[in-house]
Amino acid sequence: MRPADQLPAQSIHFKTMIHKIHTGEELETDFTVYGFKSSVNNFNEVMFPGDRRNCEKCHLEDTQQLPPPKGLLPTVAPRDLINPMLLTTAACLSCHSSQEAASHALVRYAA
Repeated sequence: MRPADQLPAQSIHFKTMIHKIHTGEELETDFTVYGFKSSVNNFNEVMFPGDRRNCEKCHLEDTQQLPPPKGLLPTVAPRDLINPMLLTTAACLSCHSSQEAASHALVRYAA
């Protein structure tokens, strides 16, 4: 359970969690998951052993390309700078976590 001083609580969207964990030490914001039996799991020190720009390390070739498929729901992220986020914004901001990146995404992908 998330402590009261770390509210609001939020569910973890798998795509966001995986990208944030892989970004780890390069994140500009905290990424702590409060889990089962009140476990505290901070991923800000994780180091990805490769080049995160090589999307095919995890994705099938061309499956991560933009624009995304139609009909996908926005990502709800009450602790992030934009909430809810369209799919493209959520994908970008799960790795690029600065306020400047969020401002760019808001202007670029808001429509």
